[in-house]
Parts: sequence; C-alpha cells; structure tokens
Amino acid sequence: MKSSTYRVFYCAEAPCRAVNSGCTGTCKYRVDYVDKSYSSGNFASETETTKEKFYTRENISTSSIITNDNGFVNIKDLWFGCGYENKSTFEEEGSGMVGLGAGPACFPSLISQLGGTFGKKFSYFLTFKDTSPLILGNLTPNRLQSSAMPNFRTFHILDLEDISVGEKRLGIPPGTFDPLDPKKSFTIDSGAVMTYLPAVAYNKLVSSLDDSISLPRTYDPTQPNQVCYLLKNEEDFDEIPNVTFH
Repeated sequence: MKSSTYRVFYCAEAPCRAVNSGCTGTCKYRVDYVDKSYSSGNFASETETTKEKFYTRENISTSSIITNDNGFVNIKDLWFGCGYENKSTFEEEGSGMVGLGAGPACFPSLISQLGGTFGKKFSYFLTFKDTSPLILGNLTPNRLQSSAMPNFRTFHILDLEDISVGEKRLGIPPGTFDPLDPKKSFTIDSGAVMTYLPAVAYNKLVSSLDDSISLPRTYDPTQPNQVCYLLKNEEDFDEIPNVTFH
C-alpha cells in the first residue's frame, strides 16, 4: 500500500544536507554502528499516526500536531530513513532501527525532531515475553522511577554513584565513574546487550553475585568474558538477585 504522505527528499533540499551534503538526485543516507550493523536507503518524510494517550500536551509544537476525532494524533513531516539495504544483529522479526539521541549531532533522530513536542522525555521498557513499549512524553507519577542525566549533546549518560546486588550496596569508590570524563562516563546504549564496567566495579559486582547466588558457575566458550551460572529449571531464576544502578 502506497502512502499519500510519504515523500523522498531531493539532494538540493535543506533536510538532505543534514545527512548527505554531497549527493545528487534523490537523497540517500547511510548510518553505521559500532557493532558493524548499518542501514542505508532513501531519506524521506512521512506523517506518523499514534494514539493520543501516547504523547503529552506539554510543550506541544502545534505546527506539527493534528488531533482528529478518533483519538489519534498525526505528526506531520517526520524525517526518517527508508532503508533498503540493512544489516543488524536483531532477529528477522525486527523491522528496523530507531535513533533516540537527543543532541544536534544525532539529528535527525526521532528524539531530536520531537523533543519540543514531547517535552524531551521518552521511556522504553524491554521485556522478554510481552510487547516492549516506547513511550514519548510523561509517565504517570506512580509508574515512574527516574534518574537525572547530564545534558550532553549526543549520548545518554548516567551520573552513576553505586551499584546494589539485592539490598547490598557495593561501595564503589568515588571517582570511578565521572559523567564529565569520556573515559569514565557510564553511557546507556540500547544497542549493547552487555554491561561494561571498569575493573574495580566489575570485580565488586562479580564477588557480590557469587556471594548471593548458590548456583554453580558455568562457562560459555562463545562468550568467555561473561559471568554465567548454570540454571536447570525456571525456579532457579529465583536465585538471581536484582542488580540496581544508583
């Protein structure tokens, strides 16, 4: 089905110069990621439709929002890449990648475009069994646990102070993490499936996990740097304590 609001940019247009300043003809984009995944295709605009409950009325950019009588919201002229050559680590059921960077260096990511519309707030919840929602705008207070993040132009960085295993704080030495130091900052990357920690924090975390978990350690030759425990049934998951980043 062809969309009546879909339009590919031309290279001479200003939006194209944000992603490809040296092209001719129709605008092409390419995005490469650290894990060797990439996406390339046409750079275009489209009208996005979502239910009204999924956005907040704070700081709404009325020039880009149209609310209709059916409780849906149309967001006009949303820029995005329509990829026809893609390589990624997600399963075949995945349909693409979404940019959530906030700063000008990430433009035209979803968040950088809709920041004024949604109050520069978003949340996502990754689940194993159910649909994982992406929420733009505010959450109701009784559902919200939040941590302040320094206002960086590109990355989402947590001002990490300590880590807990169960109810026990690890007591990571002050200065181990520093949001102002690129070599010590704790970056939240939704594309990374593992957590990377400096040795002092890693050793404390592994020691505390070993003290809390009675299951035997096991070894995965395909992932030699991971800490693995042997689980024989679903009940063994009860042995795994919550790990909290403060």
